[in-house]
Amino acid sequence: MDIADEDNQDVLLPLLDLLTTLEWGKYHTCYLHALLSVSKTLSLMALICLRIGREMVQQHMADTLRRFFAIFSLLHTLQPQVCIHRHVENDKHHVNVSQGSPQSTVCNPFPAPSTSSTPLGDSLPESGTFGSHLVGNRIQVSRDHDFSGSPNLASSWGRSSHTGPLSHRLHLYDSIFWHTGALCRANWLAYWQYEIGLNQQDPHFHFHQIRLQSFLGHSGTTKCLAPLAGEDYFLSGSKDKTVKLWPLYNHGDGTQEVEPRLTYAEHRKSVFYVGQLEASQEVASCDGTVHLWDQYTGKTIRSYEAVDGKNPITAVTTMPAPHCSVVFGSADSVLRFIDPRKPGLQHEFRLAYNNVSAGLIRYLAVSPAGRTVAAGFSSGFIVLLDARTGLVLKGWPAHEGDILQMKAAEGNLVISSSTDYTLTVWKDLEHKPLRQYKSQSDPIHAFDLYGSEIVTGTVANKIGVYSMADISLSPVSSTKLSSENFRGTLTSLAVLPTKRLLLLGSENGAIRLLA
Repeated sequence: MDIADEDNQDVLLPLLDLLTTLEWGKYHTCYLHALLSVSKTLSLMALICLRIGREMVQQHMADTLRRFFAIFSLLHTLQPQVCIHRHVENDKHHVNVSQGSPQSTVCNPFPAPSTSSTPLGDSLPESGTFGSHLVGNRIQVSRDHDFSGSPNLASSWGRSSHTGPLSHRLHLYDSIFWHTGALCRANWLAYWQYEIGLNQQDPHFHFHQIRLQSFLGHSGTTKCLAPLAGEDYFLSGSKDKTVKLWPLYNHGDGTQEVEPRLTYAEHRKSVFYVGQLEASQEVASCDGTVHLWDQYTGKTIRSYEAVDGKNPITAVTTMPAPHCSVVFGSADSVLRFIDPRKPGLQHEFRLAYNNVSAGLIRYLAVSPAGRTVAAGFSSGFIVLLDARTGLVLKGWPAHEGDILQMKAAEGNLVISSSTDYTLTVWKDLEHKPLRQYKSQSDPIHAFDLYGSEIVTGTVANKIGVYSMADISLSPVSSTKLSSENFRGTLTSLAVLPTKRLLLLGSENGAIRLLA
């Protein structure tokens, strides 16, 4: 494990030194990038610890981790006698240090303390989650600290320990948050106050109808939504013949309108599918012709039209990593596999079950491991295909109406919704449904999965949550979207499982991010 020691001394410690130097403070545009880089670095350290195991962590990483977490421990010992004030003047960020003033020039979302100085022995208000002492929106540091110290914080990470650089770093991070627009304000503040106190192992999706962001740019109905891996961006396809790539920023007060990062405008018809090929970092979108394009540049890589003009492409999906295939079905009940890295078709399978055609292929769903593909037809029929051999494993009349949407989940589950007002959970090759839910007012035309729960949406702008682990056939929760948070008719829905957020598309082209 000499390599681990070398990586620790030559990579991790210098990297943390760089990210926490006060030189960042000279360039205001770098604030947010510095903060995100620190977050990514900490994620890397966590991954290393998980990979090498507890014993190796104690032996090789203990000193680095101890010094990092010591920053948070030392926060309690700082004497709160100096207040940091901020003034925005001529588009520049100034930091003034004064003693004995309890007020800040920036609007404070937290209750301000009654006094500006509190002895260490006195009690301070504690945050309910972390037990840390918070005083308004200020970080209060020692009176005898000199802010004109060394501009480099390298010494605090492993070569020596001084409280001076620590105060610099705390001041730097405080400045980062406030310079980037007060990340936690209004609706975002309400969301994070709830999330911080929530158990991360909670299996339930809680919908509070808190509007966090609006994405305006489509001039037609938003027909499909697809979050990218990592949930930093998402894709949207619209009736206006465009696909847009949107950033998911974690700031603002809930009223901010976000502009798209990229627009793909090579489609000639309404876009009804968009998805990411995670293995190759490419985007597949379809308007009757499948387009493969680069998600970073928006340049078209390849396009695939229907083999026969009489049988257009009606359903598309992408295979999960490490597979690189795109699967699409056409009106002649034929399923075709293509690999963007190779010319021509990869596979071609006819989905007629017992020599009976089930109609148009409306929707495709691939199992998380990529072993099976489920195809839903306009007749309500579902056919399950082995993606490795091309053999039809099962075909059954799942619904009495047209298939609206399908998803595949762990445990060989297939979930489907139909115009017959039912939402049904199927287990592998069993003939009877595992669960069947009945919508009372409108068909469930959009849904997504969150663990063992199904988050649904209807044209009546109702959001329902159903639990596949619960024997009850009633929704766990049902919420009517208010006109203040969502305007128009709900047309598409996507869950951000890591952030526990909900993307909602409408017929007027607007997309809302709600919690």
